[in-house]
Amino acid sequence: MAIVFNKPSVFASPEWMTLPFLITPKSAQMQLADVLLAIPACINLCGVEGTLSEFFSSSIPSKTDLDPVRERTTQLLRKLDVWEERYPHLCSTAPISQITTEDMKTPIDESTPRPDFPAVVLPGTFVATTTAAFKAARLILTLLLHKISENGEEGSPVSVQDDDSATSLPSNATLLMNAASYTKDILEITAYMEATHPMGFNFLRCVFPLTIVAILGPVEEDQRHARQMLDRWGAYRGVGGLSGSWVNT
Repeated sequence: MAIVFNKPSVFASPEWMTLPFLITPKSAQMQLADVLLAIPACINLCGVEGTLSEFFSSSIPSKTDLDPVRERTTQLLRKLDVWEERYPHLCSTAPISQITTEDMKTPIDESTPRPDFPAVVLPGTFVATTTAAFKAARLILTLLLHKISENGEEGSPVSVQDDDSATSLPSNATLLMNAASYTKDILEITAYMEATHPMGFNFLRCVFPLTIVAILGPVEEDQRHARQMLDRWGAYRGVGGLSGSWVNT
């Protein structure tokens, strides 16, 4: 809701993001949620009010200083890079169940001796929906980076100053190509969930990334595909009130 309605969540406050985890470390999903919860505040640096859909369909005032939002967007994308490096087995569109260490960092396969420490079984649905959330975060931030770069010369990379070193960002064309790839991944995952898991919590977790595709997908056909799938879910699986209110904001 925070992202779709573009309103910072109370759970994004420093207290909520730190104090409950002083004793128990955050799981992989919680770390991913931290990035997702940071997106509304990042977008708000543009000074444009409205829902996620309204923001991306509106123009940013020409005199807006976009350096802060560009730096923050790039920082969040780097956090996703780090997350992907730490949990590559949770970024796969292949719905394969996995056994990992309790912190989800290290997969345990048949060739690995039975560990003396706790292990967890991650169903394929868990992996698929976690990947979908990860791709949704990348999709939003990539399109945000594209939007704030539109005032630059098409095809020219933008440099961001970070830790006293200039980092070259992808061109607008590359950003759109990447966004389209994330969209395809989300549609592939949600199609799998629709075909094999008619109900359940992991199925409900697919509503958010699919809604993001329906709102922001850079390819019109993909947007239409996502909306059609959400319409089916609303008609036959009881999520019409949820998905409908989100997509139409």
